[in-house]
Amino acid sequence: MKKILFTILTTLILIGVARSECNDDIDFKANEFSNISYNFEFLNKSNREIIITEIRLLTKDEQIIKSTELYSPETLKPFGRLVINMNIFDVNKNMIAFTEYLCNYK
Repeated sequence: MKKILFTILTTLILIGVARSECNDDIDFKANEFSNISYNFEFLNKSNREIIITEIRLLTKDEQIIKSTELYSPETLKPFGRLVINMNIFDVNKNMIAFTEYLCNYK
């Protein structure tokens, strides 16, 4: 009985940890900055450092138009602001419908 209770409690704790994603701690917006650049702005709402590892432009059916994996990932400081630019001179801007990013806690 104790093993079953321990297993259930451990599972519930792990589910709670898994649900606390870094995306929940970020206010994010992206917009066309100029004819050749897109701005991704990140605002950290937590006291934890967050690493931005990739930024993407997507079509309306969520196909990746352009993706930039950040080889030296950008750090979003606690309660900080970070702006990352992506060149779009080689992209059909009419196809951009969504933006997204990938992140991890440091």
